[in-house]
Amino acid sequence: MRERVAPLLLAALALAGCRGMTSTRPPIHVNPNMDHQPKARPQSESDFFYDGASMRPPVPGTVARGELREDPAFFEGKDAAGNDLAHSPVETTPELMRRSAPVYGPLVEEGSREMATYSLDELEVILDFLERNRRLLAKHTARIHELIAEREAGASKTG
Repeated sequence: MRERVAPLLLAALALAGCRGMTSTRPPIHVNPNMDHQPKARPQSESDFFYDGASMRPPVPGTVARGELREDPAFFEGKDAAGNDLAHSPVETTPELMRRSAPVYGPLVEEGSREMATYSLDELEVILDFLERNRRLLAKHTARIHELIAEREAGASKTG
């Protein structure tokens, strides 16, 4: 009988030590298993990588899920040669008109009312202004792409 009581008493004493009392000391982690690991916030600085960033840039050519935009006509309004399309690539159906009316209807009505207040000469001046700005924007966009390409070429030489 004593042989049975001794292991039970020993087990009871061992379990009594595990009753979850509070302590000021940190718990003992036999297998930490990534419980405590360094963490970096997005866009924060880090000494780990040579460029001082805590996160790596995406691999060139990486496309996020749902962001593959292969059809330039649909997403950019351009044909295969890069020219602007004369007409929308989206077929205008009665259902599409019904769904877009609450959003675009007020804008069209307001725009039509505003356009009616201008004379033909004023509309030609506005059109000329918009065309000039469109050409200027195209020049600025091209220059920005050149600067990005130059910067990337310089970064790849130093990297």
